[in-house]
Amino acid sequence: DDMKEFDEIPHWVNFSQVSAGQRVMLKYLPYVGISLFYVSLVGGFSAAVITKTLRRAGGLTGSRQHVFERLLRTSEFVMKIALLDPKPPHGEAYLAAKQVRSIHHQVRKRLLKEQNSGEVPINQEDNAVTLLAFSYNVLVGTELLRGKPLTIQEQEQFLHLWRWIGFCLGVQLDVCANVATAKASLESIIMHILE
Repeated sequence: DDMKEFDEIPHWVNFSQVSAGQRVMLKYLPYVGISLFYVSLVGGFSAAVITKTLRRAGGLTGSRQHVFERLLRTSEFVMKIALLDPKPPHGEAYLAAKQVRSIHHQVRKRLLKEQNSGEVPINQEDNAVTLLAFSYNVLVGTELLRGKPLTIQEQEQFLHLWRWIGFCLGVQLDVCANVATAKASLESIIMHILE
């Protein structure tokens, strides 16, 4: 996990689109929250490969208070993404993503030392499917709850926001480039992790 790459802004990022994605997120925030917690997170917890890593990392195990605090930190991260400056080097959303990337790196290193299976915890596929849970899955859930689709422009803006956040988190697979790519990527990864 090369943190130096993190500071290089990719050619495709458009911060006007990133900001527009934040506005879309805020516009539909109640739907986004419900979709994230009751579609994406619950769905993710049904995948053994994900829960195995969460359990080993201590992410959502332990006391009720510990689980509540972990979910609260996830909510806080999502709100920072929605509300705060996403631009490097000092934007609060950017720094929040950088902090999560660092935490994932430290947990990955610790879990690699503890295991002998040859599996890489919190790997690129894990990161990509989590990014899709926070982006594409939330779009689908929002549309289901609203009873109608978002505009194509809103969908693309929302995905552009999460494409940037995914880059900041170190997701190397470009799964949020557009709606069709996000849908196909999510379906493909789900077929792999749930088999």
